[in-house]
Amino acid sequence: RSTALLVTAASVGTILAVAFAAAVLPRGRARNWRPGRYEADRRAG
Repeated sequence: RSTALLVTAASVGTILAVAFAAAVLPRGRARNWRPGRYEADRRAG
């Protein structure tokens, strides 16, 4: 029984993480966000 609860909790956590990423990543792209350090972006610009 504890294994079933663990599997269920892991799947729910994965679904929530994917839903969060699906909501956050497009907003970052809309703002022309690029991964990298802030200092490196300031020096390049």
